[in-house]
Amino acid sequence: FGPAGSFAADMPAASHAACTSAPKVELVDIVSTWQDDVRDVLGAIRVPVHYRQGEFDKLWIVDGGEVAAFEAALSNSSRVDARLILGTGHCMDFHRVGAAIHLQQLGFALQCAAEA
Repeated sequence: FGPAGSFAADMPAASHAACTSAPKVELVDIVSTWQDDVRDVLGAIRVPVHYRQGEFDKLWIVDGGEVAAFEAALSNSSRVDARLILGTGHCMDFHRVGAAIHLQQLGFALQCAAEA
């Protein structure tokens, strides 16, 4: 979930409400063909992308280089804001930084709407 102090004590349990199953085909894709297809998929995206990744996410390989490569692969997106969120883990919405991330998302959406 992330380092102690980055979330309130009740948050790991509170996040369980967001749990859902994942289609088997998606899980197989992630561990098999995704690495070969990711650049083509991301390169085809043309809409604005706001992306945040937790520093201590245990589900993915995460570091600044990975986030930068993800951002660079979104080469046809009209606007990209990709960042590594230090000191947090998976399920960032349930961490202390969750409200700030939501405000960033809203600000990004408003800027994109103003530019359209």
